[in-house]
Amino acid sequence: MIENLSEKIRVSLEHTPGIDGIEQWFHAAVFLPLLTQGDGEWHLLFEKRAATIRQGGEICFPGGEVDAKDASPCSGALRETFEELGVMVPSENVWGQLDTLLIASGTRISAFVGEFPVTELAGLTPQPAEVAEVFTLPLTYFIENPPQRYLCPVLIHPYQEKSNTLQKEWFLPAETLFLPARYHEPWGNAFEEIYVFETKYGPIWGLTAKLILQLLKKTQLITK
Repeated sequence: MIENLSEKIRVSLEHTPGIDGIEQWFHAAVFLPLLTQGDGEWHLLFEKRAATIRQGGEICFPGGEVDAKDASPCSGALRETFEELGVMVPSENVWGQLDTLLIASGTRISAFVGEFPVTELAGLTPQPAEVAEVFTLPLTYFIENPPQRYLCPVLIHPYQEKSNTLQKEWFLPAETLFLPARYHEPWGNAFEEIYVFETKYGPIWGLTAKLILQLLKKTQLITK
């Protein structure tokens, strides 16, 4: 019995370790479109989200949820780009993939970088239900104008207070389980880094700002 169990464990753990529970996270894929403009510089293309959708008015890259019908996260990013901007980006235009971002809200982001096949924004036909505005900013803008950095605490809440009665609705009944007192209230010592670039189009922040910074660091356009 002991020998059989030891062999079963060895065989079971031969695979490359993954991330436990990652399949429960919301999986989104985005495309960082690069294009040249009349100034001879490489620009990043951005969308301003329509006011009527989730996170309306915020600035982002084209992208969205990876569907079961997508052959890969990259296919999902390019599909979303087509649906939002009306432009089919050939797979050969994709230059590479950034490191996966894990966001404390339970989201993982697969991000891909490549050349956008359209250089004239007037030729785009954005989906008005999703996209309010499209614009570009040169990569040098983000090098010359570093973002503000903020640290926000990420806490585990064992309960929430009902808005009408202020009574506690317990997710983890720490008191009745006789857990230590520190777990009767929100706890944790983790912090989420929030970056904010100030632009004439509005703030570029959150995961979009993190993706810009990662691109600049990986290409050694900035060193820290």
